[in-house]
Amino acid sequence: MSLDLLQAQIRTLKCPFSLLLCPETVCKLPDLQDLEYNFKKAISAAEGILPAVTIKTAAFLAFGSPGAQALSLIINEAKSAGLYVISDAGLNEIGGTAELAARAYLGEGAYCSDAVTVDAYLGSEVFYPLLEKCENFDRGIIVLARRDNRSAGEVMDLISGDRFVYKAVAELAARNGRKLIAKCGYSRVMVSVGMKHMSDLRMMRKRMENTFFYVTAGVSRQSPCDLAPAFDRYGHGAIIEIMCRTDKNYELKAELVRLSDEFKQVIQIL
Repeated sequence: MSLDLLQAQIRTLKCPFSLLLCPETVCKLPDLQDLEYNFKKAISAAEGILPAVTIKTAAFLAFGSPGAQALSLIINEAKSAGLYVISDAGLNEIGGTAELAARAYLGEGAYCSDAVTVDAYLGSEVFYPLLEKCENFDRGIIVLARRDNRSAGEVMDLISGDRFVYKAVAELAARNGRKLIAKCGYSRVMVSVGMKHMSDLRMMRKRMENTFFYVTAGVSRQSPCDLAPAFDRYGHGAIIEIMCRTDKNYELKAELVRLSDEFKQVIQIL
């Protein structure tokens, strides 16, 4: 699915959420069978309600060859459900290894996704093979710029010249994405920003008009009003990561409907 189709799906559903599939949502340290069962259940619950899912790839790859096969199956199942599939892999390779990673996640490889997360702290060289695949296969990348984890500020809040390092990374992503603007007006080189930093996002939204934002952070614990800075005046240009329990004793579909309805009452997507 292209970024244009993702934005169209967000408009149709009036919902900009991506459900995060990670071990924490199973509420225990899971085995591979737990992951497969609960993630398939989550995909089924999200179908027709949310436009996207985000998959923590390390959760599967930690199980070796069987996990790698399961990851490929889960990605394909999410695609079959009509969801935009984001692989949260944090790619940060250069050279020949980067070419292989780009092929695996954005080309026609085993983990072929609609978008993949990228750690840009090795500079533009990380982007080059990924950008080629984005152009050739109509994929996207999500550059990790401003994160919410406790120690993120140790690096991201350092001053580089007259700006913070995270701003330098976001601007680097925007520059590299200028040639990959989709028909919806946003670049396929997206930027990830943490929910705790809405004031920073408000500033970036004004300065980076063609940047599509991926906002991380458990919206189930936040008011939808807090999400407004991520969007343009039409309610376009962002997707919000949410994390909900996916274990078998939890009514996930009902929770997704509740969150979607709550969002629609506050923010209008035209």
